Amino acid sequence: MKNTKPLAHLGRRLVACAVVTAASSGLSAQSVPSEKNTPAVPESEPVVMSAFKVNTDRDVGYFSAETTAGTRTSKTLVEIPGNVSIINEAMIDDLKADRLADALNYGTAGVTSLDIIQDDFSIRGYRETNRFRDGVAQSGFFNNQLYDIERIEVLKGPVALSFGSGTILGGAVNMIAKKPSATPVREVETSFGGNGFMRGSVNLSDSLTDAKDIRYRVTVGAQNDDRWKEMESDDNVFFGGAMDFDFGNTTVSIYGYHFDTDTYVYFDDFLTTQTPTGILQFNQYSTEGFSSARAKDVYYDSTDDYFMASMATQLQDDLSFKVLYRYQNLEDRRRIIRGISLDADGYTLNRQDIPFANDADTSTVQADLNYQVSFLGMKHDLTIGADYTHSYARQALVVLPIGSIDTRDPDFSGDDNIAQGDDIPAFSSDNANFSDITSYYISDYLSVFDDKLTFVGGVRWVDSITSSRNNVTRVNGERVETPTQNAPRYGVVYQPIKNASVYAVHSETVASSNGLNQRGEALPDSTGEMDEIGIKAFDIPVFGGNIFASVAYFDMAKTNVRVILNEIDPETGFSVITTTTGDTSRGFEFELGYRAPVGPGQFDIIGTLYNAKTRGNGGGRVPFAPDHVSSLLVKYSFNDGALNGFAIGVGGYFESSKLASSAQDLLLDYGDTYDMFANYQWRDWTFGVNVKNIGDRRYVARYAAPGLVQGSEPRTFRFNVGYSW
Repeated sequence: MKNTKPLAHLGRRLVACAVVTAASSGLSAQSVPSEKNTPAVPESEPVVMSAFKVNTDRDVGYFSAETTAGTRTSKTLVEIPGNVSIINEAMIDDLKADRLADALNYGTAGVTSLDIIQDDFSIRGYRETNRFRDGVAQSGFFNNQLYDIERIEVLKGPVALSFGSGTILGGAVNMIAKKPSATPVREVETSFGGNGFMRGSVNLSDSLTDAKDIRYRVTVGAQNDDRWKEMESDDNVFFGGAMDFDFGNTTVSIYGYHFDTDTYVYFDDFLTTQTPTGILQFNQYSTEGFSSARAKDVYYDSTDDYFMASMATQLQDDLSFKVLYRYQNLEDRRRIIRGISLDADGYTLNRQDIPFANDADTSTVQADLNYQVSFLGMKHDLTIGADYTHSYARQALVVLPIGSIDTRDPDFSGDDNIAQGDDIPAFSSDNANFSDITSYYISDYLSVFDDKLTFVGGVRWVDSITSSRNNVTRVNGERVETPTQNAPRYGVVYQPIKNASVYAVHSETVASSNGLNQRGEALPDSTGEMDEIGIKAFDIPVFGGNIFASVAYFDMAKTNVRVILNEIDPETGFSVITTTTGDTSRGFEFELGYRAPVGPGQFDIIGTLYNAKTRGNGGGRVPFAPDHVSSLLVKYSFNDGALNGFAIGVGGYFESSKLASSAQDLLLDYGDTYDMFANYQWRDWTFGVNVKNIGDRRYVARYAAPGLVQGSEPRTFRFNVGYSW
């Protein structure tokens, strides 16, 4: 894609000048030993997993120092040319975040959740439905629960080198599962609240041998939540575990879980009018207690089986190898009864009855080789690797007629006649898609001047083969083999001191298919690119405390963006599906943390600010992309005196208005919401309370049609008790 952005030229000139400087200095410099290659223990003892294992020893409160999100190997945040945010276990635990979306309001800038049905995010203005678990893409038809998640990493911009997905532009959300512990961990936690909410989990971990070379973790969790709408529920069960086996310099890890949910959460509200404009408003009859059907007539049953096995070995002090296999199987069966349109009287809601089926089956293999070497005054941290993924996805449904209801006093007796069980008609739409994606990459961190200046470069090549099958007509679609594409990433990092850096980076995506329009015609592919400059600091002493900060200016562009227009194609009777010429997102994001002792305790403060304009080719706004997002979380912990063990925190989250659809006159107004928590630790016990949406602010969170919108969640109280021994 042709780049005409001033920042792109600036970034490339910085990199070019830096490369020339490095080359000339490297030829005249004396060879120096690699600090990374220096064993942390005597040479007779092996250094195990130095390249791939994240060290959490430097983590402080809400702040973490290392990640594998920037590359496939462990790096400190200040070494990475790009913005990476980490929501660690301390913050997840304080917020008592049950779902992935609940944890992302604080601690990361520019990430907004689009709905509460499943994990669906806007990152720097671009919608990203992908999410990752331990660096591998994960499918899902529901909100990811956090029973066994230790932390969440958010990498901004194209992520091809890190996660193998060459089509992502905005960024990626990566969940990191808890690892088996060499020391005993025994934790039981329970939470309860209104509407029959109960949630519990047990987490056990320990070593099985005196040498601690065999370690295990077992996690069990369950939840029951009747919610505030009669037809909704949020119930699930989780079983998971992991084992690590050490064989000298080699570690074999096995991880898996089974997740079963019969959660039914869907678009269950409607608007004031058939033809809304401006900020969308609830109909007076669309209350927190309204439901468009009865609980007994709907269901939303999903299962998720996940297995991962990996082997990592230290072949030499400077040479590491890792191979990983992942398998995931999803089965999803739903019966959705939903509103769709509103009559002119303003209270008669027309509905649809949709039996629905989703299936997904995915296998992935990854291999990575890391080599660290020094010569001519330069240090190379070179990684090469390959990924292969085979996936199958099926979606099937049938839309059945069902009577409308008077929302002033809903009467669902007519629903007694809807088809059940084997009487449900066959699916009218049933499509399966198959894909085989093979990719391989190379990246290098080249450091000079005692690691103060680092040049980062890499590229991933991607080959894909896709095909489809219509299970209704038994017709196989055309097999499409995409020519090899590449996604480069290169940049420069300058570290004047160990815990601070300045960087510039350029990265791109490979072309991604937009699929077909309403007439079955292929839409043009999308490509994307990003330029970014920024400053990062970790654990810097300031004003009697320590700051943790990052600020980044970014300039991003994406061509051929798929949109669904609010107009009907006369030939097909369906909404028009097309592409815009392209979208851009330009702006800055700021993340600042401060930790300081004050009185008998200490403050932990973390704030974020995102200010950017995501615009279409004609200058219009882009759906789901707010211009301003900010958050602030403040916690005070007592470490001495009568209140020793007590902590209290409050958080505020603000999101400016954003487009609800491609129509420029339909707006969602999130505004500001506030949360708080308090907890007290006494011996092996922990007691706490969390309040979400303190002001009980209610707003339209997602729009699909005047009779089909999703409301925000009301104020909720959660009381928590934990015991560890």
